[in-house]
Formats: sequence, C-alpha cells, structure tokens
Amino acid sequence: MRISVERIICTLSLVVFVSSCAVPVAPTGGPADSNPPQIEEISPERDATNVSTSLIEIRFSEYIDQASFQRALQITPEPVNPPQISWKKKLVRISLQDSLRANTTYIITLDTDLRDRNSVSIERPEIVAFSTGPEINRATLRGSVIDGLSGESQTGFEVHAYLMADSADFPTEIRKPDYRTQSSRDGTFEFSYLSESLYHVLAFRDLNKNKSLDTGEESGSSRTGQWDAVENDTTALSPTIATALSDTLAPAVRRASSISNRRTILSMSEGVDLDNNFDVAFIESSGVSSGPEWFYRVSEDAKQIGLLGDALSGTYDVLVTAADSAGNSDTSRTSIDISDTADTLTVSISGFFSDFATDSIDGSYRYLQSQTFGLTSNGLEPPSALGDVVTVTDGSDTLDIQFHSSDGRRLTMVTGESDPLPDSIVVSVDASRWSTSDSILTASFARVPANELGELSGYFYPPRSGSTVVLELSARSFDLPQELSSLSRTAP
Repeated sequence: MRISVERIICTLSLVVFVSSCAVPVAPTGGPADSNPPQIEEISPERDATNVSTSLIEIRFSEYIDQASFQRALQITPEPVNPPQISWKKKLVRISLQDSLRANTTYIITLDTDLRDRNSVSIERPEIVAFSTGPEINRATLRGSVIDGLSGESQTGFEVHAYLMADSADFPTEIRKPDYRTQSSRDGTFEFSYLSESLYHVLAFRDLNKNKSLDTGEESGSSRTGQWDAVENDTTALSPTIATALSDTLAPAVRRASSISNRRTILSMSEGVDLDNNFDVAFIESSGVSSGPEWFYRVSEDAKQIGLLGDALSGTYDVLVTAADSAGNSDTSRTSIDISDTADTLTVSISGFFSDFATDSIDGSYRYLQSQTFGLTSNGLEPPSALGDVVTVTDGSDTLDIQFHSSDGRRLTMVTGESDPLPDSIVVSVDASRWSTSDSILTASFARVPANELGELSGYFYPPRSGSTVVLELSARSFDLPQELSSLSRTAP
C-alpha cells in the first residue's frame, strides 16, 4: 500500500495543531480578585418570623471555597445532629436534621474563615437570623479586643458569649458557648439577635482552629464582671477585652551572688511574690541546711531578691521556692561560693509615705484609718531591727507600733493595740545609727477629719431600667458620719 509523503505531512501537521490547541493556557492580564464574597440571597429571609422550614439556602456573589464554608458555619442553637450541606454552583443548601424548636431565634453565623476560590475572605462575620415564633430576639452586645500590653486591636480572635444567671461566676471549666463570633479587622465584635440577659465573654487567638481555648493561646475575658445585652440600647458601653498569653511558668533562680558572709543576692527569671510561699535553703555537702532570717527586694526590680542570715563560709547548693503573681510556684536550684567578707551594710530610712497623699505638707502627712502609711527603707534589715531607731508618740505617750512589709522596703505601721490609731501621731527616726551626724528624722501623721473629705460623684449603670440601686458608703472605712453610711435611690 502506497501512502504519499504529502498526506503524511498533512496528517502530522493536523495532529500537532490539535494537540497544541488542547493545552490549557491561563488567561493573562486583568487585576487580581480582591473583593470578598457577599450574600446575594438567603431563604428564609433575614429577620423572618413564624418559619417552619428546615431548609436554609444561601446564594453568594461568587464561587466559594467549600472547605472554608464548613469551617466558618455556626448555627445557634447548636444542632444535635449535623446539618446536611449540598452545593449547586454559587448556591449552598443547609438542611437541618433536627426538628425546629418552637418560638426560638435561630442565628446563622459565617465567620472570617469564609473565603472565595481566590482565597479572599470576608472582613467581618456575616450574621443572619430567623425565628420559629412571632417574635425575634433583638438584643445586641458589642465590644473590642486589644492586646493587653500594646493596646493594639486584635483581628480574627474567637469571641464566645456565655449566658449566665444574675449571680453566677465565670465558669471555671470552659463549656461550649451559647453564642460565637470573631473580632473584625479593627478589633471590634458584635453579637446580634441575643436574648436580653447577662453574659460572660471570652476572647482568644484560636491557633489550631478548633474553636476552643487551648494552653498557649493568647486570651482575655470578662471574668471581673458580666455584660448586659439590651434591645435597642444605643447608649450602652462597648466593653474592651485585653488579651495576653497565659503565664504557666514558675519563677526560677538564675544566679546567686555572695555580697558578704551574711548577705546574698538572688537573680530570678521573673518577679516573685515574697508574701506567697517564698523560701530559701542553703545546703552544705553534708546535707545540713540553713535559711536566711530576712529577704527583701534589692530595688524596684522584682527579680532581684536580697537575703540576710547567719554568717556562712564555703560552697552551698541554694534551693529557692518561689511563686509569681499568677500563682505559678516551683523549686529551683543553683550553687554559690560564700564570701569571707564581713557584712558592713546597715538599714537606713529613706523617707515616709501615706497612701492618702503622696507628698507631705510641711512634714505632715494625712491618712485615713483604712489606708496604710509608714516608712521607706533600703530593706537591708528586718523591721525588728528598727526597735531602737524609730519612736512613735501621740504627742505625750509612746505608742506600741509594729511594722509589716511585703517587700522589705516599704514598712507599714501597725498598731499593737486593739484600739485604732489616734487622730495624730509623731514618728521620729534616729539617723545616728547609719550616719555620723546626730540628726533626727521626724514626720507627723494626722487623720483626715470627716468635714474635709469632700464629695463622691460618678456614674452608675443599672442592669435593668427601673431597678433599685443601693449605694453604701462605710463610715468605718471612709470616716463618714454615720447618717451618710447608706444611700439609696431608684434608677431612672
């Protein structure tokens, strides 16, 4: 059989042409898609009432990443049985498998995980609702999430709202939220279609996208109070949640430095609470241990702790048990070579203080019975060492005064008697103990009389309109006349 060369060439040319036409080529030119998807239609309609259908249909403005839709979807109340989801181009059908609850507001939330096929996500959660009864919930709860240190807005944080009883505390074990949303790009969040009630709110950075707070995730909450969701309340405050990483590490000793044979300085990994489970032991190679009689903050740096004890010599292991302000406590170890140098440092008084007023007026300080006042020192010796240095009188008699300190430097006066302190006292400090001069430091402290306390004013937001608000001012705590100890009025 003879085949012409021309026919072979034509056939090959046709194959090459067809093959080249079958290769897909990406379109060129045109701007990248930066528009987030939008809801064009939804059934049942927004805010519909007396709804009886279990089928929800949503039509989007563009094709949706279906996996992101599954992550972004939340239905409240949460269904017992997962809904069935099907797609037809830009239309998604959500078929609820549970029977609809009577007279209930259903909320469909699509959070910022929702994105189109070009990975453009929505800027803030999309919320729609309908009711199976004649009424739909209308209460709202707004707020914002910020970084606890920088104050910057936190974007994309999970925000959960928990329906609480009036007297309930924040749950110690986090349960499933009653409502859920996310913070938008400016850090704000909003819960809509809530029932009028009190709520606790929790915000956290959901690193693993499991919609649950886990160890190591930055978080913050309304643990100190409850927020009130009210319908059509345009004057309601917008609370702020400050977030931070949970502190789960206990302080540890980094270094121990010998200043003398009696004094040691500890450098800790973080600030420690000297009033909470702080303990130090010096252990010899034989196993014999001893502890300091006094510890104090070396400076304003809470990580530097000074120790004063009996004279030691040689090499010791130092065991330090310490807790931080978050309550994390543990025991850590280091070693130290004790110096042979005798300790020559001594306590000195650097001034006086009163919580009522920072500065004195001509050497006189004012104080309230409920507030603290006293001396500031370098902390080098325990308050018991001040017994022959500080004298306190009421103008004629010497008073039995003791000192308490939580950091070794700020010495608060405490009366050793059951009666309160007199209206005025004089404190004298003999400075000759640490100075070559015979100088005496003196300051007087006078109780603020009731007629000089001024007035108390401010705003109070009642939880319910028309409820009775009782404001109580304790005469014992604030030195007020007894007839002013209790005031009440009805909120407008």
